[in-house]
Formats: sequence, structure tokens, C-alpha cells
Amino acid sequence: MNPAAGACTPSAAVGDAAQPLHEAFIGLGSNLGQSSLLLQAAWRDLQTPTRALATLRQVPGPKVLSVPLLPEGTGTMSACAKGEYRSYWQRFAGAAKAGGLSGAILDLRPDRQGRAQADPAGHVACYRSVVDTVRTTLPAVRTQWTVERADPRGRGVLSAFPGRGHVDIIGLDSIDTGDDWGRSVNGPYGLTWWSDYAARQRLPLALARWGTFPGSPESASNVAYVQNMHDWIVRTSAHKRLAYEAFVLPGSSAAAVATYRTLFAP
Repeated sequence: MNPAAGACTPSAAVGDAAQPLHEAFIGLGSNLGQSSLLLQAAWRDLQTPTRALATLRQVPGPKVLSVPLLPEGTGTMSACAKGEYRSYWQRFAGAAKAGGLSGAILDLRPDRQGRAQADPAGHVACYRSVVDTVRTTLPAVRTQWTVERADPRGRGVLSAFPGRGHVDIIGLDSIDTGDDWGRSVNGPYGLTWWSDYAARQRLPLALARWGTFPGSPESASNVAYVQNMHDWIVRTSAHKRLAYEAFVLPGSSAAAVATYRTLFAP
């Protein structure tokens, strides 16, 4: 979204990028009128970071890399907080710097849903440890802490917030779940609630992942959701509160993608 011009622009040819990582997550996105690319990596991609970073370099514009804080299955928050995975993050940061990605956005996520809320203090310590390690090599990297819209756990999610000193962007996942649109926007922990929370923290909000719900025929035909999201994005961007937005391509219907491209076309 370009607040000055009043028009949103989709990512140029993101869907045509070379096949990225296994389980790669590609989104169309806009960020102040520029193209953006979002990739979801697994822990194995941290072990061999040049593969992930090579994929990012293929598309121009802002880069967002969503990566797990912990090794799948075996990692623990306490081990992370103690720095037991520090060598992986040092190697990752070094490869990012060598690849010219020092200013990328790093979306650091627990390895499964709810893990941060299950151990909020451990998550905070782990998150801060990782950020401190990465910033030693990449002082300009922007870090993102991401939550789900209308999370039923409510305020318990906030106890896992690592703090402004270690977070540059608050991310929000807002996949269509069939909820009433008014509740999605104005209900507890809805879009506006999180936008206001980010503003109170003096941090920008990112719509880290949004789109139709994979495998749901009802959601696939819900082009009104895409229109409503577009209108909310325009209003929020006008107040300079939005860092970027990323529309999910995998699982989204052709109608939803076409609506997105039309609404966000330059």
C-alpha cells in the first residue's frame, strides 16, 4: 500500500518465482508500493541457510523470512534461552549478510501452534537470545513477533511478547475462518484490536498471512472477505500503521487470487 498514492500494489511475478524450499510459503504482498516476498523455512533450512537465502534473492523488493525458533520435535525453549542453538543462528546471520539481506524482516515463530503461550517466559527468553545473536551480525535486521487474529487464548498471548527492545514489527495472521466480518474487525483480539495494540507499543503491524482457508469451498468463494480485507488495509495504511501485507497463494482459490490482483493492482 502506498499511502501517498492511495493505491496498493501486488508482488510482481511472485507466483512465477523459481520453486523455493520444501514447504515454501509464497505470498503476494504490498509494502509501500513495492513488491515483497514471504518464504516459510523449516529448521533444516537454518542448517543450510544458503538455500533459503538464494531463493529470497531471486525476487526484488522487501524480503520476509518466516523461520522456526526451535528444531522440529526436539528443541526446547530452555535450551534455546541458554544459547544451545546459537551456532545455527550465527551461521544463518553470516549467510544473510553475505547475501545482501541484512535489512530483511525475520519472522521468528515457535515450531508449533501454542508453544509460546504454553511457556511464555521461556519463549521470551528464547526469542531475545536469538535476536541478540542475529543482531550481532545483522544490526539492521527487523524482527517480527506474530500472533493469530481473535486467538481464543486472549490476553494470555500477550505474556509471550518479547518487548519492544527485541521486536520491530508485530505480525498478525488473519486467514478467513468464516467469522462475522464485524467481529473479525472490531471483536476481541480482532484486526482493530491488534492494530491499536501495536500502536500502543509504537510498533507497525504486519498482516503476515491472510487469504482464504485451504480446503474450504465456502472460504474459496468468499471474495467479499478479500474486498473487506483490502478496505481495512487501505484505512490502516492511511494512518501509516501497516508494515506490509502478504496474501497466501497456496490454498487460495482462483477467484480470490483474481480479486486480490484486481484490488491491489497499481
